[in-house]
Amino acid sequence: MVRPQLSFVLSLLLFVHSNLFAEWTRVNCPTEREVNCFAVKGNILFAGTYYNGLFKSTDFGETWNPSGTGIPNANILCLKVFGDEILAGTRGSSGGGIYRSTDEGKSWNLVGIQYYYVYDILRVGSSYFAASSNGLFVSNDNFKSWSQCQNGLSNYGFQCLAFHNNTIFVGTYSNGVYRSTDLGNSWNACNNGLISQENPVYCFFSNGTKLFVGTKKGIFCSTDNGDNWVESNSGFSFGVPSVKCFYNFGKYIFVGTGSTVYVSDDDGENWKDVGKGLIYGAKSIIHLNDYLFAASGDGVYRRPLVEMISAVEDKSIGIDLKVHPNPFSEKAKVCFNLPESVSEVSQILLCIFDSQGDKVSQFCLDFPIASDLCFELGGMNFSQGIYFLLVKIGEIQIIKPIIRID
Repeated sequence: MVRPQLSFVLSLLLFVHSNLFAEWTRVNCPTEREVNCFAVKGNILFAGTYYNGLFKSTDFGETWNPSGTGIPNANILCLKVFGDEILAGTRGSSGGGIYRSTDEGKSWNLVGIQYYYVYDILRVGSSYFAASSNGLFVSNDNFKSWSQCQNGLSNYGFQCLAFHNNTIFVGTYSNGVYRSTDLGNSWNACNNGLISQENPVYCFFSNGTKLFVGTKKGIFCSTDNGDNWVESNSGFSFGVPSVKCFYNFGKYIFVGTGSTVYVSDDDGENWKDVGKGLIYGAKSIIHLNDYLFAASGDGVYRRPLVEMISAVEDKSIGIDLKVHPNPFSEKAKVCFNLPESVSEVSQILLCIFDSQGDKVSQFCLDFPIASDLCFELGGMNFSQGIYFLLVKIGEIQIIKPIIRID
């Protein structure tokens, strides 16, 4: 019989060995048609598809089961999780609407906007906003009623919503971006710097003081709440892509396009292609367990998060970081060399992140005289699992997956 600790070590070693150099791989999703969107509730992964309805997986994408009881429409356009409830925006031959589940997807009930195609849903306080093909709607009474909130808007085909800096933003298919500072009572255009108002807007991402918008003609960023936009397209492999979605993990921002996936570790200044294995790119990206999942044109794909983070543009030229033993239980020895270019740096910063991107430890080392440095990593009181050691020396960053065992 294999001891539990040994079994855990073997599984982690196999995981790291087989996946560090892998690519996106298609999982056993019961459809080979287009997948539109994801949601995660606990350890349950939901996938909304075109034509084939809604599915869920409880084993990180290995197997899937239908999860659309009560939703008559086969086309799921968006999924949102707000506390204990999951909302699905749909379209179908008999219309669309918003459906709600409070039992982890076992059953669904229509809660509004029937006969409309619902592309995105946003909750601000106790109000719910719905972007649809036939208008922008709001419910202030827990879905009992819906009303249009389009003062300053025409019917532009509303695609996406965001809440940033106490402001609601809506992206349209043919008239750019609008914003509201009074909870949707009035709207004003904010398109200065966008290539054209006719550039379809597909998604938003709020990150501190920055608001990103994904369009058919690339990414734009605003640092002044939408007053001005500048392009943020450095590093794209095949010209300026059509950007379908954003997803962030810690400091890493992922974007899905019509052909691939990119990642940035410098707040959108530069992008690196990490989409090897994808044919149709990604319309939605989400993280669960140790994987990133991509909703693509021919099903669901996944890729180890360790690999995605390690694939970011290498800033560790000339540095060889080693951790031994790895996996380790109580302590490990960390060694790396120091290039001449960091001679002006007074301290070395070390951080440890868990697989969710949360920082669990941080400490500094005074800059040594020697060109090679070794120190002991120990005294860590967190549980077994995969972690990431980040060593920052000036502008140089090194990331190393480490494995803690009991």
